[in-house]
Amino acid sequence: MKLNLSKQLHTSEGKPMTISDKNDAPWTAGMALANALLADNAKNADTKLTRYQLWLKISRDSEPDFNLEEMKLLKDAALMFPTIFAGQLVDILEKREE
Repeated sequence: MKLNLSKQLHTSEGKPMTISDKNDAPWTAGMALANALLADNAKNADTKLTRYQLWLKISRDSEPDFNLEEMKLLKDAALMFPTIFAGQLVDILEKREE
C-alpha cells in the first residue's frame, strides 16, 4: 500500500504540530514513524532489523509502498506515542485521515 507520509500531525487543539517551540518546521507522519521505528523497544533482533529497513524506506521516499507485514510493524511502532499522535498515525496508515 502506497502512503503519503508528508502529512502534518496536529495537536489536540487542532493546531499543526511543529518539531519544537524553537523550530516551526512541520512534524510529519514520516518523521514521527521514523522516530518510532528507531526507538529501542523492539522485542527481538529480527524485529529490530526489520524496523531499521522500514526506517530506510521512509527516509528515502515520502510516499513509500508497504506490504501488510510492514503496515503491522508501523502501527505497532506508532503506538509508542501519546494517543492523539498514535491515533492520527494509524488513521494515516489505514487511509482514514481525509
